[in-house]
Amino acid sequence: MHICRKLLSLLRMDNNWLPYLTFQLEKLGKLGGALYFEWILLGLILISLIQSWAGKKIQGLTKPVLVPLLIGSAGLGLMIIFESGEAFGGMMMLDEVGHWGKIILFVTTALVLLVPNKEKPPAEFYPLMLGGVLGASVAICSQNLLLSILALELLSLVSYVMVALEESDRASSKSALQYVLFGLFSSAISLYGLSWLYGFTGTFDLADPAFQQGINQMNIDLLLLVLVMLVGTFMFKLSAFPFHFWTPQVYEKASYTLISYLSSIPKIAGTLVFLRLFYFLSESSHYKELQLLLLVFAGISITWGNLSALVQENFKPMMAFSGIAHAGYLLMGVAWMNELGQSAVVYYIAAYVIMNLAAILAASVMDDSDYYPDWAGKSASHLFPAISMVICLVALTGLPPSIGFISKLYLISAGIAAMGTENEVAIITILSLTVINTLISLFFYLKPAVWMFLRKGPENTATNRLFNWKTDFILLALTITIVVFGVYGSGQILDYIQQHLWK
Repeated sequence: MHICRKLLSLLRMDNNWLPYLTFQLEKLGKLGGALYFEWILLGLILISLIQSWAGKKIQGLTKPVLVPLLIGSAGLGLMIIFESGEAFGGMMMLDEVGHWGKIILFVTTALVLLVPNKEKPPAEFYPLMLGGVLGASVAICSQNLLLSILALELLSLVSYVMVALEESDRASSKSALQYVLFGLFSSAISLYGLSWLYGFTGTFDLADPAFQQGINQMNIDLLLLVLVMLVGTFMFKLSAFPFHFWTPQVYEKASYTLISYLSSIPKIAGTLVFLRLFYFLSESSHYKELQLLLLVFAGISITWGNLSALVQENFKPMMAFSGIAHAGYLLMGVAWMNELGQSAVVYYIAAYVIMNLAAILAASVMDDSDYYPDWAGKSASHLFPAISMVICLVALTGLPPSIGFISKLYLISAGIAAMGTENEVAIITILSLTVINTLISLFFYLKPAVWMFLRKGPENTATNRLFNWKTDFILLALTITIVVFGVYGSGQILDYIQQHLWK
């Protein structure tokens, strides 16, 4: 009672605390709104943890609960009146790239959860997955290099555990160990490169004038060496050369749900972090050398991925090498360092996620085998998934009329717009490689179609499967999206991205 009377007396004597309290509440409210997606993810992680600790009956409700909440939260995010700004002293930049990137993350996570598993995943699988998405969400809106790397490390650690949880036999454990070792190596050299960069610039903040000044004063050979080390963890997430070797081994032993996660969430995060970094580096006096460095890595990734996929007879390793090639296309878009290129990268990553997840979803219903010879004549019993897979793989090739063709066309157009510089020969070379590799990719992307439609299966092939609304309805929606946006609406979307990219 004495304390209450004391507080009342203070309130009567001085009301100066009211404006201060109001200001702090408004500030907290803006921060809470800015971190809307992160708060939602924390809530979803808590829900999935409670369900994982509960009985088996409640554990079975995890997907039906999480998927509507993710889709609903993404839809609500579309209706939020977005205000650009900064959070945590400028460490996080609240702009359109981060906002739309998080919406893409939420929708992608919902689609990943809808990919069926032949075996029931461990109870910890879903909380871990959401934890990785939280790391990706923080990374894509961070303009502080240290925070970006720490957020990406959260994503990596979660991925290590998810891969290890699924591995059972000795070969699988070997691939999981290889994945962890490659990840630790890329993280170590990234932190080492970051320490060098901090030594020359005196800051981790990309927007700090001291960062740009320090970059301009660095010796170009040393700068290139430091950046190669720094972007190691980003390229590991993208599965880009030379941090791609883990990908086919891990994919071959993983479930389709895990493959869909590893091929989408880390790629979204790595791409948008890369884009933000080179947005600031494009103002450097060394931007020509930086562009050439990225084009070299992009060209090797594209060519290596496509040539390696050409000899595969298993769907999972083929998609792994396909992801390596598409990582090269994304790096190529980042390397253009112009407004059209940056917009095309955002569009391309969204298009790639749709095409990739649709192809994986179609493959997940092809019984138990991932080898093409076992898919012989599958069109007789799995007609709709077979047709959908062919459409998705044609889109991944970059043929019209598909969203894959339009997105690749935008990347090439941005490259043509970047010509007229000292790197014109390199630009012409990488654009030529893009066209040549598109033709090469046609051969391995159409292999499943040849086996399913042109090869005869066993005489005792099962009868045509019934329409499964849980997977086929989602597959139908994704397939329609791939075709429709290849014909209509892509130009308006790209114009919107260009107008609002960094605002």
